[in-house]
Amino acid sequence: MSRIRDLLEKYYEGNTLKDEEEVLRSFFLSDRVPEDMEADRLLFLAMEEESSVKVPDGEQFDARFFRAVSEEKHSAGKPSRTVYLRFAAIAASFLIIAGSYFIMVQEKVMQESGAVQQVYVIEDPEKAYEEAKNALLYVSAALNRGTADLQKLSRFDDATKELSAITKFHDVVEKYGR
Repeated sequence: MSRIRDLLEKYYEGNTLKDEEEVLRSFFLSDRVPEDMEADRLLFLAMEEESSVKVPDGEQFDARFFRAVSEEKHSAGKPSRTVYLRFAAIAASFLIIAGSYFIMVQEKVMQESGAVQQVYVIEDPEKAYEEAKNALLYVSAALNRGTADLQKLSRFDDATKELSAITKFHDVVEKYGR
């Protein structure tokens, strides 16, 4: 076992010969590997699986490669999706910069003109509570109006579920009915 450990250390240092690597490979592909070397066994198993992958011969590979390159040349006339995405990103950046500039100018104009809103402060805690309650009731009513339309969507969703069940039934009949 110490010989295997020495060979393994030598293997990880990159100093093994082909024969020594074959000894390691046959050991780790066997069933007598100790638990503390399980990670090494998995490494050798993975390398064994990869070595069984067939690489196409030179002529087949060359033909596939040149065919793919010629297809790329044909599509070189139209811009790829990444070009459009880059332009969209640049345009979005300009919009953000222009929007930020507009907001800063607008704030400066409002400050100079004195159009800045005054803060409404309520000293009485009970009155403050009533104002907060009224504001929250207003927001709640607005949200309830918005969710009322969603009830119609839930009925639509129920109908699509029924159609989905009918479609599944139809698919089963088509598959087994013929």
